[in-house]
Amino acid sequence: MRQFTRMGMLAAFLLLVLLPVGCGDKGDTNINVTAAVAASDGLDLQALGALAQKAKDSESLEQDINKPGGINNLDLDQNGDVDYIKVSSYGEGNYRGFSFAVDLEGGETQHVAEIEIEKSSGDQATMQVSGNEQIYGSGSHYSSGLSLGDAIFLSWMFGPRYSPYMSPYHYGYYPGYYSPYRPVPMSTYRTTTRTVTNRSSASFTKSNGSQIKSSSKAKSPYKGKSASKGVRASLKSPTKSQKSFAKTDRSKKAGTGGFGKKATTPATGQKKAVQQKTKPKTKPKAKTKPRRRTPTRRRK
Repeated sequence: MRQFTRMGMLAAFLLLVLLPVGCGDKGDTNINVTAAVAASDGLDLQALGALAQKAKDSESLEQDINKPGGINNLDLDQNGDVDYIKVSSYGEGNYRGFSFAVDLEGGETQHVAEIEIEKSSGDQATMQVSGNEQIYGSGSHYSSGLSLGDAIFLSWMFGPRYSPYMSPYHYGYYPGYYSPYRPVPMSTYRTTTRTVTNRSSASFTKSNGSQIKSSSKAKSPYKGKSASKGVRASLKSPTKSQKSFAKTDRSKKAGTGGFGKKATTPATGQKKAVQQKTKPKTKPKAKTKPRRRTPTRRRK
């Protein structure tokens, strides 16, 4: 008797564990749940500064950033392709800057990062890389001193041939050398950015506040621009409109069964229609006609 009781309890336990797996539509059992990718993981700020230090000019810097297998692994809209980062330069006097942004579908622009360079005396200068607050959070500043070893970099930045550069490219319109490519795994990406940073003579120090003290009136072309729609990657400090979009976007995914999969459960109205359709029809009973009585003849 005890043996049968134990077997019953074991069967009941297995039934409770396996019931959620066995129930429901077969297509729902193979859904892979993935965490939202952080946008800040797609562009290493120190590697960006190291790459800029070796650039010949603004156009070559834009090309180097958007090379497959390079320091750009950013996918803000989560469409499976790395975003094209456009570069524009600005500045006056002893102050120069690079502004980095991504154009998204729908005509919106999302500012990503900023590089500021302030020349002090001779061949000495301070370079600071700052991440966009929505993507990297507040206080994401990395600064480094530039010395005689960076004379080539400083010569074209502050030389007489310098002229501001405004990227002509936007969403759907890219240079001939560029082809969309897929993001690489984080382990591969970190190895790449570590190599780029280690090869640079710059040594970056993180600070919460800006180390650039210039009073230049030169304005960044992209700083302050944020995309209210289209950013699906996880942001550290999103705006109200970005929070609203993320909430609506999650609701749409949930409404389609999650992660782009259509729901297999019919709506309430559809359920009733299915039930009515599948309900077996009962045949009406055939009406029986009354029999006529034949009169009996009396014998004479």
